[in-house]
Amino acid sequence: MSAGASVRMSFLLLVAMYTAAMLWVWTGAIYRDINLLPMAGLHLGSAAASAGILWIVLSRVPALPSFDLAVPVGPIFAAAIVAGAIAHWISLGGIPIVDALLTDNYLTAGLIRDGITREQNVFFNYMPTFIIKVFAPFLVIYCIDKRRWKLGIFVLLFGSFYAISLMQKSYPLYVTAPPALFALLTWRPVKAVFSGAVGVAAVVALVMATNPALRTAHVTPNETKIVEPAAAPPVAEHHPLEMVASPTQALKAAAPDIIDSLAVRVVVSPGMVVSQWFDVFPSVLPFNGLCGYRFLAPLAGCAHVENAKNVWLHYNPDLIALGYQGSMGAAHFMEEYANFGAAGLAISALLLVGVLAVVSVLSAHVGLAGMVALNFAFIMALSSTGLHTTLLSGGWALMLLCSMLWRPSSGPRAEHLARQV
Repeated sequence: MSAGASVRMSFLLLVAMYTAAMLWVWTGAIYRDINLLPMAGLHLGSAAASAGILWIVLSRVPALPSFDLAVPVGPIFAAAIVAGAIAHWISLGGIPIVDALLTDNYLTAGLIRDGITREQNVFFNYMPTFIIKVFAPFLVIYCIDKRRWKLGIFVLLFGSFYAISLMQKSYPLYVTAPPALFALLTWRPVKAVFSGAVGVAAVVALVMATNPALRTAHVTPNETKIVEPAAAPPVAEHHPLEMVASPTQALKAAAPDIIDSLAVRVVVSPGMVVSQWFDVFPSVLPFNGLCGYRFLAPLAGCAHVENAKNVWLHYNPDLIALGYQGSMGAAHFMEEYANFGAAGLAISALLLVGVLAVVSVLSAHVGLAGMVALNFAFIMALSSTGLHTTLLSGGWALMLLCSMLWRPSSGPRAEHLARQV
């Protein structure tokens, strides 16, 4: 396969992943409001046109080769992951998920989770994201390819625990999904199943830990069921004739609620949030132009407007009184829409497809399986995060730099995906 063909095939797969992610988002948005169909057509049509033009251009662009550095990538990355996680726990004064497990009050658990993101130190604002979204999954994929199973399993488990400790439901999937995908695409089914199982177990454990009502189910001696309280008291109170269900009983009783919660969050929420943004721009909040971008607002002579935070404030005024702070992130194209209106949807598509072209040039050298696995999570993240955030603080650019340190092993498994396409 020629260099140009390798880049174009990488670009094709990236565009296919992006299209699938955006169809998922737009389906949820249109389900809530059918009037958004023309907006979806404008965005997806612009993306298709941009991809067609760049497909022609990339026929003459070679893949960028990896750096041949004589450094022990595995031990260096593993030591950085462990040291960074421990340093973060020390800065927080403990492991947040442990503190959440000690409370029966869902408001207290929520405030513990909210407090993690209030860290003022710049290093600890970005370091957790880089560990969870970049270093851990990259190293596990690297270990799978180099057959360093013990180190790979350790990083997978430690990275998943660190992700759980920060009480964000998507974090464990960033650690486990890319390695599972890489193992699947390179015909390592056992490792794919193991990585996937760790991810599922981590998410379930996190849901149980952050929802006290699910893990403190009350049961009578003769039956196992959740007793719904009339209100959520500050301190859990047990009836003298009741006993607290065992973890296994509580998990069985709570399983339908967990599955329903995850299904809504994964399948419906991204599109619903997009429709909520459309509801407030521009009827409630004005289009912001360049002021909506932190790095461009000074050039435009205006203060930066945080669109995601303003949307969250609009929909959650009651939570402010309880001490919560937050933002309502939406699919990447909503930032451009909130700043430029309908034209922003076309602009966002052009920018994103251009980024995918650059990514295909930078990561094609790792092979199609590696390219898909390394970029998959970041493309999916575009369903709820802005493009510049995903690239910079979200870790996508850093992952591309890490990929330059890795040349995948040759052999039948490494070439399997290439043969299939």
